Amino acid sequence: MGIGHNRYSTTGEAKKENAQPMVVRHKKGNLAVVHNGNLSNASELRAELEAKGAIFATTSDTEVICHIIVQERLKVNSIEEAIINTMKQLKGAYALIIMTSKKLIAVRDPQGFKPLCIGKTEDEIVFASESCALDMTGVELVRDVKPGEIVVVTDNEVQSIETDKNNNSPKGFCSFEYIYFARPDSVMDGISVHKFREDAGRYLAKQKPVDADIVAGVPDSGLDAALRIF
Repeated sequence: MGIGHNRYSTTGEAKKENAQPMVVRHKKGNLAVVHNGNLSNASELRAELEAKGAIFATTSDTEVICHIIVQERLKVNSIEEAIINTMKQLKGAYALIIMTSKKLIAVRDPQGFKPLCIGKTEDEIVFASESCALDMTGVELVRDVKPGEIVVVTDNEVQSIETDKNNNSPKGFCSFEYIYFARPDSVMDGISVHKFREDAGRYLAKQKPVDADIVAGVPDSGLDAALRIF
């Protein structure tokens, strides 16, 4: 098993102390965590944890998640239970990959703000934020992790735990993923990013037509949409 991360820190400073994966060693074992997204209640949770004696080595909201998982793990019999209890305390956008000594676990927030997909090879299960990462490594895209879902891989056996079965949480997606963050060749929640940007260009041309010699996309990832205007 292995996990990696290549996004800069958006909560806290962009410095090496905030680099991921974050590794935690505790009474019931070890875990490593990578996180894409931002918690809207990170400062409140951090203050509560510090009031209980928690010591932080970083300024990242990912470390807040790690502390809560460990606290909950000490109370329950499995890492899955600990993650379910942790999710109840988190607010905001998060897609997580958690690795223990025996399990690889993918988690997506109940609203599905951040993308997370599942791929497979003949003998491996792979998780990635974008499907283009699977394409580039010859991994078959299986599906997206559902909002509120926990996917647990043990010895290549896959278990799904749906924490929001009744769909009580309103669903939403970070529109900036389609507009800016994602690569054009990715497919997220069944939608082609490239096609989305083309369609956005069409709608923009209809809603806000301009008498211009050229229309240029800014930032660079918007060029798909800009080119479709002509």
